[in-house]
Amino acid sequence: MRSLAFAMAIIASATSFAGAQAAHTKAFQSGTWDGTVYYHDDSDSISLCTARKHYPNGFSLSIALEPGGGYALAFVRPGGFSNAAVHYGLYAGAKLIHSGQATPEKGGQLLRLDGPKGSLENLERGTTLRVSLNYGEASFSLKGSAEAIEELRRCVTGHGISASASGKDQSRLVAREEEAGPPQIVSRERLIPYAKEILRDAELTGYRFLPQSKDEKTANALTWQFEDGSVGSLAAVEKAQSLDLDRYIGELTAADTARCKGEFANGKRAPDFHNGAEIRKVFGSCDEGLRSFYVEYALVRMPDGFLVKLTSLKSGSSTISSKEGPGLQSDRERVTRTEESTLATLSKN
Repeated sequence: MRSLAFAMAIIASATSFAGAQAAHTKAFQSGTWDGTVYYHDDSDSISLCTARKHYPNGFSLSIALEPGGGYALAFVRPGGFSNAAVHYGLYAGAKLIHSGQATPEKGGQLLRLDGPKGSLENLERGTTLRVSLNYGEASFSLKGSAEAIEELRRCVTGHGISASASGKDQSRLVAREEEAGPPQIVSRERLIPYAKEILRDAELTGYRFLPQSKDEKTANALTWQFEDGSVGSLAAVEKAQSLDLDRYIGELTAADTARCKGEFANGKRAPDFHNGAEIRKVFGSCDEGLRSFYVEYALVRMPDGFLVKLTSLKSGSSTISSKEGPGLQSDRERVTRTEESTLATLSKN
């Protein structure tokens, strides 16, 4: 199962097989399971097919199936796993289907478990998958797994893949992974079309784009201001699969804390996932009289590693209002609409 082990090891980004150097494309959508087919580099033959599902607790579970019938499970979570080898028990419902020892990979981000032959049927029939480790356990709903596994079987035989998406020669649909490289900041000029589409689809008016910042740290961010003085901004990074979002959020909070000379409070919401996109939200509130401010950040990382930071800032107040006068949008409604429109726009592009 060497080839399967290699392919599963690069799931660590939870949203793509960055670094695999293999052609791939979306194969199917089965309920909440996203299917992808991967091809061998030297031929049009299928290497493996995967079905991935994201869970509210931040975990993702991938099932990878080879044409020969071998399969593996890969678990990814934002906080990662211990780097040390772990003893595990794999249960479908109350039935133990496999146990053994595994070593987390990719710096502890990924835990891969090779499935024993003939046990895939247990995942089809079961309703809950439970993984017991020597330092804890986690449970995952298998809702829709039977249909997803059936799609995987059809995928590895070449069936169930649309004609327009099959074959490595379909260059517009099957993209070869870019060579591994550092994250790349997206220029302000490239963000303008995105911002216009986001604000238009959110039905937000009465704003103007502000001049480019002279500060090198924010020069590539696109900033706009509404008539009431509140400010929004958009910044983006390509090839951001490897960025530690928790660390980035910590840096944002540290900067806001240093900027506030009064009472500062902050918080973050639980990670969310939508069609493969990872969404993180954090807010900060500074109570400093006339210099008070309230800020919200929404970080959206798409399956291809494209990361967007959306900022909403209100000066002069340490709170955000949920009510406005007749015909005016509240601060909360404006933030919510902008975030929803951002996700919709990125999903289309």
